[in-house]
Amino acid sequence: MADSLAADLVADVAGYTAIDDPAADTYLDLDAAIARQPDPDDERALLLTRGYEGGWTRAFRSADDDVLITTVYEFADDVQADFYLQDGLIVVAGYGGELFDIPELDGVHGFRQDAGTAEDPTVTWGLTFTDGNRWHLVFLNGNPDSASVDAAIAVAAEQAAISQQG
Repeated sequence: MADSLAADLVADVAGYTAIDDPAADTYLDLDAAIARQPDPDDERALLLTRGYEGGWTRAFRSADDDVLITTVYEFADDVQADFYLQDGLIVVAGYGGELFDIPELDGVHGFRQDAGTAEDPTVTWGLTFTDGNRWHLVFLNGNPDSASVDAAIAVAAEQAAISQQG
C-alpha cells in the first residue's frame, strides 16, 4: 500500500525543490499521522472512526522559503474519506479559516488562513478533495507576496490528475 500511496502524489513541483529530509517524503502510519496534528487525541479518535489505513506525505520548498506539502490518506471506503474531508473543513472554519470552492476543479475545496504578524505575515492555502477512498491535501504556507493560491491550485490540479489515473 505504501508504494501506491507514494505514487499517488506529485513527485515534482515547478518552482519548488523537494525537501531533503526523510520526514519530508514518508509513509504515515496511524501514529505518524496523529503526531502531525495540533490535537493528537482528537485526531486519533477521528482517524480510527474513519477507518484510516495509511498515508503518505511529500514536502517541497521554494526559493522564497514557502513550503508546499502534498498528503494522501487511505480510508476504509469512499464514504469515510468524504467524511474526513468534511470533518477537516469544519475544523478549519472553526479556527477562522476562509473556505472557498475552486470552480475550475470540480470537487476540490479550498481554504485560506492568515497568521503571523504585521511585520512577518504568513498565509496558508489548502486544497482538499477525495478520490474513492483516498483523501488528498495540498497545503502551501508562506509569505503572502510569494505563496499564491494559483500555485496551490496548479498542484491540486496535477494531484487530481495523478489520482484519477491511478
